[in-house]
Amino acid sequence: MGEITKVILIRTIPVGQFLNDKIGMEMSISGDESPEEQLSLLKKRIDEWHRKEYPHIYQEETYPQSFPNPNRFERITDSKEPMTVIYEKGPIAIATDNTLEAIKTAPTLEILKSFKIIASSDPSKVLYNAYNKRLKELVS
Repeated sequence: MGEITKVILIRTIPVGQFLNDKIGMEMSISGDESPEEQLSLLKKRIDEWHRKEYPHIYQEETYPQSFPNPNRFERITDSKEPMTVIYEKGPIAIATDNTLEAIKTAPTLEILKSFKIIASSDPSKVLYNAYNKRLKELVS
């Protein structure tokens, strides 16, 4: 078996969501150095470089963190009326403490439709019946 005179290490390291850096280093081996020791040294150097280049990835997270709203809703009215929000396609209402009242007083068909899932999953059918009644009122 031949003598190993050079080691190369290439690593793919994440730098963001769906983003990676492919980092490679090579080192010549001389004397009594083992290839395994040199690979470990290369890995350490690549890690150090990555930490220096992207320090934000290695910052410790602090807790408690607020839970991000997955729908990115933004409140635009006061609490006296059903809360409306701006979503990608227009205003949508979010269930408040008084969902039944919000359904009964939904000002537009688009806002009323935002309650469809909530109303249809109500086992007592109170919200579902109010939803259908308001739908008929808004359509006519």
